[in-house]
Amino acid sequence: MIVKFLGVLDLIAAIVLLLTIFNVVNVSSLLPFAIYLIIKAVIFLLGKDFASAVDLLVGIVFLLLVFKIAIPQVIPGIAAFWLIQKAFFSFFSSG
Repeated sequence: MIVKFLGVLDLIAAIVLLLTIFNVVNVSSLLPFAIYLIIKAVIFLLGKDFASAVDLLVGIVFLLLVFKIAIPQVIPGIAAFWLIQKAFFSFFSSG
């Protein structure tokens, strides 16, 4: 159940990121999701989970966008794709 809940949060974060990329919502909308991703990554990194390391990087990308630090435009797209595929797999997991 918790896996599916985290998957829903990942999907919402990806949607907000995509809406931010296309200037539909304000970039400050990413801050709560950056905090969520970083906290989740730190918790699951204790188990040395590769996906959590990538989540940490995605959380950092969110922070870079919030603080308007220039990064290549493809990076947020990759981050959104990462979160969408993680959400998709969490919906079909047995956890």
